[in-house]
Amino acid sequence: MTSPCTFLAWDSDFFGLRIARVQGHYLTPERQNDIANWCAAQDIACLYFLAACDDDVTVCTAEQAGYHLVDIRVTLNCASEKAILLSKMSDDIVVRTSTETDLTQLQEMGRDQFTDSRFYQDQHFPRERCQALYDTWIAKSLRRDSPDQVLVAECTGRAVGYLAITSHASQGIGQISLMAVAPAAHGRGIGAALLDQGIRIFRRQNVHELRVVTQGRNIASQQLYQKFGLRTAQVQLWYHKWF
Repeated sequence: MTSPCTFLAWDSDFFGLRIARVQGHYLTPERQNDIANWCAAQDIACLYFLAACDDDVTVCTAEQAGYHLVDIRVTLNCASEKAILLSKMSDDIVVRTSTETDLTQLQEMGRDQFTDSRFYQDQHFPRERCQALYDTWIAKSLRRDSPDQVLVAECTGRAVGYLAITSHASQGIGQISLMAVAPAAHGRGIGAALLDQGIRIFRRQNVHELRVVTQGRNIASQQLYQKFGLRTAQVQLWYHKWF
């Protein structure tokens, strides 16, 4: 019999409690019974569930079983050749490839930049561990053996933003994974400059599809991606259940 859930070793080690994820995107009362029994047997403290938003039985079952809605997951995409690039970038913005020496500066820039995420929105997770999660993410992205490429935006020689991207060459997909802009630099076109350069890199790598995931509550990011031609492709619901 296939297990209804998957134990998440990395998440469990990072947050210091036993965490698992529901397999698949649909629930029924019968399936939820199997999930509850599995979680009890595995001594699970927190269960993630990424739900299909268009299935009433799934949503009702999750609500009745005590799952808590923590995020609306929005996936946007577009064909690489149809992306809309900037006609001109501001003269005072320079976008360069990162180096490992950028780590401390980028981590400091990312402080409290990701509070729309499901981890910050779930009060069970300590805020300092949520921030540490993104510190770890950008640290991994900067490593030489990482598949990610990190771009850094500078104004007058000072880093004011970064963008992490990943090319999945075998699938022809370019993934926009993590972006942060220093609060003092908001409204100056930093995010647009980073995204423009990221898309140009993807095109040189013959990526056919651009893809990004953001939060439903993050309207500013959605508007930025839409400005470059990406459109909503999928909407899902992130739930957490605590035991």
